[in-house]
Amino acid sequence: LREWPHRFVALRDLRRAYIERQYPEIREKTKRYIIRPSYNEAIEWLDEQCQPEREEEPLGGDIETPWGWWNLVGHIACMGFSTSRNDAICIPLMCVDDKEGYWSPDQEVEIVLAIRRLMTTRPLIFHNGVFDVMHIIRHWGFLPRWTDDTMVMQHIRFPSLMGSGKVDPVTGKETKKGSSRSLAFCASIYCEHYLAWKDDGKNWNQKEIPNEDGWWSYNCDDTTNMYEIFEVLRDALHRENLYKQYRFSMSRSGPALDMMMRGFPLDHDLLQQYRDSVKEDIQEIEEWINGVCG
Repeated sequence: LREWPHRFVALRDLRRAYIERQYPEIREKTKRYIIRPSYNEAIEWLDEQCQPEREEEPLGGDIETPWGWWNLVGHIACMGFSTSRNDAICIPLMCVDDKEGYWSPDQEVEIVLAIRRLMTTRPLIFHNGVFDVMHIIRHWGFLPRWTDDTMVMQHIRFPSLMGSGKVDPVTGKETKKGSSRSLAFCASIYCEHYLAWKDDGKNWNQKEIPNEDGWWSYNCDDTTNMYEIFEVLRDALHRENLYKQYRFSMSRSGPALDMMMRGFPLDHDLLQQYRDSVKEDIQEIEEWINGVCG
C-alpha cells in the first residue's frame, strides 16, 4: 500500500489468489523426473536429445555445487536438464556412498563427453548463467551453447523492481534474498502451479547429507521452473517490444564471462587494510552513538 514499485507483485499475488480460490484442492504441476539414472539410461537420454531434429529446441540447464563436505566446494556435483516445464533429468556426479564419484572413471568420461555433445548442440537456458558456464568451462573445458538467461530476461522486463539484493559494505558480498531477479521470485510470479521449493535443497548441504534423492529432485525443480519462466518471459518480451533490448544484453554475457575467467590483479593486503579501516570506523560510530544515547 505504500511501496509503488511493489504494485506489480501485489497485483500478481491477488490475481493468483483469485484463480486459486476456484479450486478447493492444492493444484500441483505434473513432474516427470529422472533421478539416479543408470549408466545406460543417462547415455541413452543424452544421445536421444542430440538428434538432429531437436537441435534448435531449447533445453534448460542447471548445475549444483556442494557445500561443507569433503572440501569439494565449487565442484560440479550434478547436472540437471529440462525439456519442458514438466520433464527433467538430474545426472549425479558425486554421491555419499563413494567419495570417488557416482560413476566409474570410464563411465564418467563417457557421460561428460555426451553432456558436452548435448550442450554444444542444443540452445541452453540458464538462470544467472555466468555462474553455471564458468564452472563448466573450468571443470569440463568447453563453452556451452548458452543462448538464453531468465535472470537477464527478468532484468530487462523489470530493471528496478525490488532491487537485486542486499550488499554488505564490508565484505562486498551480495545476498539474493529479496531480489526480484532470483529464480525463486521469478517462479513465484510466472509459474502456474507455484510451490516454494528453494529451501528443499538445503537439507543436502549439511555435513551428514541426509537426503540426496531430495537434492537431485530439487535440481530438477530448478530446471523445470526455469523452463516455465523462460516460456512466459519470452512471450512477454516479444509482446512488450523488449526482445531487442534483451538480445543486446545477452550479447554482453560473452565479454563478462571472459573477464570472469581471466580475472584481474588484486592487492589483497590493501583490500584487507580497507576492510579493517571500515570496521574501525563502524566501531567508533557505534561507541559514539552508545555514549550519546546511553
